Amino acid sequence: MFRLRADPRGALSHTDPELRALHIGCGAALMNLRVAVAHEGWEAATRLLPDPVAPMLLASVTPTSAMTHVQRVLRLGYGPGAGKTPRRPVHDVLDIEP
Repeated sequence: MFRLRADPRGALSHTDPELRALHIGCGAALMNLRVAVAHEGWEAATRLLPDPVAPMLLASVTPTSAMTHVQRVLRLGYGPGAGKTPRRPVHDVLDIEP
């Protein structure tokens, strides 16, 4: 079992007093852990905030059985490409005079 804990000592208290950036970073670490577990062929049973008494324990991940949902892993990073953003002046796009 893996346990993901937030360490408030690494937080930037002046710019992030509510620890939002710390939680976002922990969410990214959790995503990477789940992808790594899936890459090894296991399901990742994930519980968010598993212990109300320990608020800095953000998640627990338990590799359970051999993975049967390969499609979930294949979708990560293989979405449709973003459309091109026009780089010309707006009046060219809208057909109006400058």
